[in-house]
Amino acid sequence: MKAPANSPITEESMNKIVTMITEGLKFGLCPGCDPTPWTVSGAATFRTGATDQNGNNINVGCLLRVEANPTRGAYR
Repeated sequence: MKAPANSPITEESMNKIVTMITEGLKFGLCPGCDPTPWTVSGAATFRTGATDQNGNNINVGCLLRVEANPTRGAYR
């Protein structure tokens, strides 16, 4: 996805993404997982409304990675 024209990808914008992922979505960061400062990786567990055979809510693991390309002004 293209970054907004008036918002270039910088270290500050990457820090904002980290804050959105950790504080907003409640993901834990995966330290040592990211090869560059332009990549952010996180992990979380989501509790669903579905239940298993014992009536417990089913938990689903989730991994997230955001990669930025400052020269192209895009994220993926």
